[in-house]
Amino acid sequence: VTTTSSAFGSSFDVTYATRVQRRWRRATTSEGDRVVEGLEIIKTYRVLDGVAGVEMPTSTLKSTIRLTRPYETRGPQPK
Repeated sequence: VTTTSSAFGSSFDVTYATRVQRRWRRATTSEGDRVVEGLEIIKTYRVLDGVAGVEMPTSTLKSTIRLTRPYETRGPQPK
């Protein structure tokens, strides 16, 4: 990822390296519905002279997602 920054009247490019980690877990609810839960962590690192400084990330983003699908053979629920 490359961004353009300007300071004191000059413009320069800043390069970042990104690392994406994803974890998924499958389970079922007490009613039998299938559930998929996911966790995604994105870390960005500043790149200087072609080397990413992995000791300290410049930013970290954490996202979670939960998907539920009804159990197919349960049939329609009474009203």
